[in-house]
Amino acid sequence: MKPRSLDGLSGEMRDHIERETRDNIDRGMAPDEARSAAVRAFGNVTVTQEDVRAVWIPVWLEHLLQDLRYAARSVTRNPIFSLIIVVTLAIGVGLSTTVLAPFHSILLRSLDYPHAEQLVSLTITSPDLPPDADIATNQEYWAWHDGTTSIDKLVAYQTYDQTLAVASAASRVRVATVTDDFWAVTAVQPVAGRLPTPNEKDVVVLSEPLYARSFASDPRVLGRAVTLDRVQQTVIGVVPRDFRFQLPVPERPGQQPGEPDLFRSFAVTPPNQNFAQLLSIIGRLKPGTDIEKARAELTTIRVARPFSRNQSSTTIHIDPAAERLVRHARLALNVLLAAVGFVLLVACANIANLLLARATVRQREIAVRVSVGAGRTRVLRQFLFESALYSIVGGVAGLLLAGWSLAAIVRAYPQAVPRMAESAIHGPVVAVMVGVLTTITFIFGLVPALAVRRADVHGILKDGASTVSASPKRLRVRMVLAGAQLALAVALLTGAGLMLKSFWRMNERPAGFQPEHILSMRVDFPPKTTNRARRDYATRLLDRLQALPGVEAASLNTHGDSLTHVDIEGEPQQPDPPRIYENQVSADFAGVMGLRVLKGRWFVPDEPLPVVVVNETLAKLKFGRQDPIGRRLTGPDFSEPSDTTGRVARAPSEAATVVGIVADLRYSKLDEERTPELYVPYWKTPGIFRISAVMKTAGDPLVLVPSVRNVISEIDNTLTPFDIMTLDQALSDSIAPRRLNLLVLATFAATALLLALVGIYGVMSYSVSQRTHEIGIRSALGAARTDVVGMIAWQGVRIAAAGIAVGVAVALALTRVMTTLLFEVEPTDPATFIAAAALLALASLLASALPAVRAGAVDPIVALRYE
Repeated sequence: MKPRSLDGLSGEMRDHIERETRDNIDRGMAPDEARSAAVRAFGNVTVTQEDVRAVWIPVWLEHLLQDLRYAARSVTRNPIFSLIIVVTLAIGVGLSTTVLAPFHSILLRSLDYPHAEQLVSLTITSPDLPPDADIATNQEYWAWHDGTTSIDKLVAYQTYDQTLAVASAASRVRVATVTDDFWAVTAVQPVAGRLPTPNEKDVVVLSEPLYARSFASDPRVLGRAVTLDRVQQTVIGVVPRDFRFQLPVPERPGQQPGEPDLFRSFAVTPPNQNFAQLLSIIGRLKPGTDIEKARAELTTIRVARPFSRNQSSTTIHIDPAAERLVRHARLALNVLLAAVGFVLLVACANIANLLLARATVRQREIAVRVSVGAGRTRVLRQFLFESALYSIVGGVAGLLLAGWSLAAIVRAYPQAVPRMAESAIHGPVVAVMVGVLTTITFIFGLVPALAVRRADVHGILKDGASTVSASPKRLRVRMVLAGAQLALAVALLTGAGLMLKSFWRMNERPAGFQPEHILSMRVDFPPKTTNRARRDYATRLLDRLQALPGVEAASLNTHGDSLTHVDIEGEPQQPDPPRIYENQVSADFAGVMGLRVLKGRWFVPDEPLPVVVVNETLAKLKFGRQDPIGRRLTGPDFSEPSDTTGRVARAPSEAATVVGIVADLRYSKLDEERTPELYVPYWKTPGIFRISAVMKTAGDPLVLVPSVRNVISEIDNTLTPFDIMTLDQALSDSIAPRRLNLLVLATFAATALLLALVGIYGVMSYSVSQRTHEIGIRSALGAARTDVVGMIAWQGVRIAAAGIAVGVAVALALTRVMTTLLFEVEPTDPATFIAAAALLALASLLASALPAVRAGAVDPIVALRYE
């Protein structure tokens, strides 16, 4: 773009020729002759125009280069000052990008499927199903499949772990069983082989990582048979490495999140009066159909639910699949995004404070430049160039910091949040940060330039002092900025304090057992294994584990995986009974886990009668203040099972006697709510489909892992243990999302606190330097050193008090949205607010103390000579 001064060049030349023509006419020439003489005298218009442009353009560019070089010299002339600004900006940009990148990847980016905006999640809530389980049943699937006109494709799927046997080796793999429409909805293309055809059975499609890990990427595996939990399957294809399973998956106790290793086609069980198959279901809306229309249609479709006591209490939910997938992470990410916005504001306030102080010091320099001919526009451009250099260097450093920290977070917490592994600094994130940096450049360049522009140049040059003091108004602005930093820091510190207290409560409150020195593992039985074979395997496994060197005691349980309901014998059945988790356990379970028996007793081997133990929550739920010991419960079949195969319905039969009450057990998640739980002897139950073994060890539990694997292989080499870990580690992993939220928010709070303290320290130090002469006069007139220190410290206390008061009010308004992120802590917890305010007050006092002490140590003679 050419400089604006060149735009009027042609007009100026025409004006010169016209004026010369009028002068010639006045001398007596004819108009035509006068015009020709004026043109001859001026010379060639085009050549003159090009000559002028040749001079003007280099001068304009030279001025820009001069300003740029001067800005670079100004920045490097004060390396400490420049380094503080760059580091502050890099921290603000780095932390902002570190949160903005996952926010964009998880909440804003659409799923990697065609027409992803049309994908919806279909779920139900029912008293007979776990709360917020993200599931429906085969009854819903077939009713919707046959009765809806709003949904184009309907996909049912399940995810679980199975044992994959290849030749003589067996390994545990994550399996996604999907119906035929899954391949049309995702539109994935295989990198080898093919995809299943409609209604094709007993075929699997491998993921590329499993294809490389277990089959060495050998194309000859296509068409070969493998076994999944002893059921033969044929490998027909391989999906690419970058294909992701971006569908909502219900949380199951003990199941670790992760991408499926292989996909298996399956057909949904037809509607059945005695059996409900639990499924996850998504649908693709037909073009032109919105969610409300689909919801209205689905609610009119009648679904038979034979397993439900109260069908009227079942509710259908239809939500965008992308939102359903990340719904638990949305609030946490929004809170973190708001927090990082606070950090960025604190950083900007800090930089603004520094630049205002710098502009005050540079008033004489700018006044001299203006007096020798530099226009105020050029001075403004000078400040903008300096601000741009800070922004470029700080922005690049911040993006590098964000890339490193984001990679570390994804590596440490890849499954803490759905789609976390997809987090990356994409183009839109960079564009947002470039926009932020551009805004910062103009604001930070304009504010000090305008402050200098309003200054009295002649007054500054007449002043003999080498430095110029800031006006009281400008000093008040800097104090307001420091107070604002403290207010934002209080809000962040309070939020982090609430999260920290929640985390402490989760770890401090007993989990209902003693997890130290306990090794746990899981084994799944193939579906067609008989109940007697399962029980025999469990008994042999328990005997072998108890005999291992280093094992003090061992026990089996089913981890509370199944849901049931019970009624008190002799009392009316409830129409809408509460969900109760049933845990089938061996006799040594309480001793191995260190359960606290609150009343009654635990099981003894070979109990002669059907007996159960209830946890504290179930006892209160069913019996209130009554004593449950000796009372009888009806519900599932507590009697000796027959030798049947497959998963059978649990029919009511002989009542079981309550013999004990134990403390609530939290073996899946430390932050889970108290749930009613029923303990049943595993040798008295009709079917064990998965067992979890726990071993109390004398030393490090992980030392036993090879021995445990050998024991399982010797008993049955087709079964593979999984989730082998210490219970300490399992409980720690269960709160990984909360730990991540705490880590990020605490980092933000600490950063904001540090920046705020730097800001108040800078204000106080600058105030002391500006009042040095005044301090000298006070000291000369008899003011004690303590009076001077108190005067300066009181100024800092007033700034801190105002900032903390505003910050507490902001925190009271904002922390209420954190309710669901907290655990047994109120968002207005007084102790946390008081602690945050006290910490900020103490830190602010310390930040003000050093300048105050330095002011008290000023020599009056030196201060009176101070300019």
